[in-house]
Formats: sequence, C-alpha cells, structure tokens
Amino acid sequence: MPSSFIGDMMPPCIIDEVQYAPELLRAIKTRVDLDGSQRPWILSGSQVFPLMAGVSESLAGRAGIAELPTLSAFECANAGLGKDPREYLALGGYPAVRSGSADPDLWFPSYAATYVERDVRALLNVTNIRDFSRFMRAFALLTGRTLSLSDLARDVGVAPNTIKSWISVLVASGLVRLLEPYFRNMGKRLVKSPKVYWMDTGLAAWFMGLKTRAAIEASPYGGSLWETYVYGQLVRAFAVRGERSPAIWYWRTASGEEVDFVIEAGGKFVLIEAKLGETPGLESTKGFADFKAYYGQAAVSGTWIAAPTKAPYALKDGTIVHDFVEPPELA
Repeated sequence: MPSSFIGDMMPPCIIDEVQYAPELLRAIKTRVDLDGSQRPWILSGSQVFPLMAGVSESLAGRAGIAELPTLSAFECANAGLGKDPREYLALGGYPAVRSGSADPDLWFPSYAATYVERDVRALLNVTNIRDFSRFMRAFALLTGRTLSLSDLARDVGVAPNTIKSWISVLVASGLVRLLEPYFRNMGKRLVKSPKVYWMDTGLAAWFMGLKTRAAIEASPYGGSLWETYVYGQLVRAFAVRGERSPAIWYWRTASGEEVDFVIEAGGKFVLIEAKLGETPGLESTKGFADFKAYYGQAAVSGTWIAAPTKAPYALKDGTIVHDFVEPPELA
C-alpha cells in the first residue's frame, strides 16, 4: 500500500521517476501535512507532463518546482568533457552524449523519436506525424530568431492555432523558451513577437541536420546557434542562483537597432551581444551605443560580448569579451 510504504520512510527522502507511481503522491501529501515542511521530500522524474499532472493534482500548494536543464558548458568543462564552447553547439549538454557513453548519431534520433515526438505528439493528439516532424525541423531552424506564427504555419502547412498549441507544449516541456522584447511599457512586451531559443543546442542542431562543429560553422545558422548557446548558459547560471525566471529580454527597434540580451537589475541594464567570431572588436558594440542613446548612458551598468575567445579581454569602450563557459556575475 502507498500509505504504508511512505509511512515507513524517514525524510529527507529522494524518489526518482515518481511519475511511474502517481499513487505515491497522495500518500506523500498526507505525510507532508502531518510532518510539516521540516522534513523535505525530493521527487524527480524525466517525463515532465505526467509528473506535473500528478504534482498539480496531489501536491498543489505544497511543492516547490525546480527544472533541471541539460549540463551547462561550465559543468562539461569541470568534468573534463571539453572546454571549447564551439564543440558545445553540436553536442549540447545531455549527459549520455557528453560523457561519450552514447553515439550522438544514434542517441539524438532515438531521443527525438521516443520522447519528443512520441510523448509530445500523444499529449497533443497529433494524427499527422509528417506535419509534426516537419514542424519540429522548421521550429529548430528558428532558434535565435523572431517567431512569426503565420510564417511558420505557412511553411509547415497547418493552421496558426495548431502551431501555437504545439509550441506551448514544447515550452511547457522545458525544451524551448520564448524571449520577450524589452520595452519600458510592460504591456508592449506582451504583444510583440518573442524570439525562440531551444534549451539544448545539440538537440536543435540535430533537428536542423547539423551534426558537427564544422557543419554548424559553415552553415547560415551558426550565429543563431551561438546566440542560443549564450542564452542557455545565462539561464543555467541564473538557475543556480535560484532564479527560474530571470529578467532577460532582447531589444530591437522598428528601424533595426538591436541588442541580443538585456538583463535588468536594480533599474539598470547589462547588455550582451553574441558573436561567433573569436576576436570581435568595437564594430560589434553598435547596438550598445544605440541602446544608450534611447535610455541614457547612466542606465547601463555593463556591456559584454559573448564570443568563443581563448581568454577574456576588454575593448576600448570598456566592453568585456568573454566566452560565457562560466557566465560572469552580471546582475
């Protein structure tokens, strides 16, 4: 009986893959209500949808939610799994791939078939597998780029509302995030088009058909994947600090001025530009000057260029060029 099993345990306890035993959650709820919050239960699972369904039903108001993304570039480097961030673009951070225990050419298609396409399709009740597979490839090509539902729907050949529902599930699964634009008027942030970022560059690159670092750097999508890498490392760094929804935005004007990432903290901004070239110079800082012209020099507390440089260095205007394998303290 679940109540007897849980009753015999002495927390703190860890139960892995708890989505396979949802009947335990109600017994844990009873135990938590009896014990209070001083004896924690750590519940983990690799299938987010059934896990969250069970938690929402049985442990509402009693559980804190933490997402565990794939390995960061810093974690890979510390584990001796490679320090060059450009290698991270093709391999990503899935432990099986990074440790060498799985062949990426076999692992990625297996993961896509068993988790992404099977579980996500089942949740959405997708009947046309070909349409959904076409969508996944087309959506991967949008990483680091602005989302247009109508354009994507036209390319895939389905209705915009269908695309919207498919994207919402990918976001809920943690595979993708949508980055909103920055405006002082918060209402405008909600109505302007977001940018798409896959949370693992290796998976995105596989859906793109780019399997090696050389293929990525030779493709027109190399810069977008590098930008995706930078965003992913920022999100992981903030998550380590306990911030699940960091104040990160992108900035773009109607006339084309833009900054890849704007981090807001204490009324000031840190500006970050992602450049795949190894030694970017002052020509890469134009967006920073444009942003300062809009909001004032005093509004900006720091400017950074994320690039695969061998060592950090400073430009004449004070901008720091950094590889973001271990994102610096920004905000």
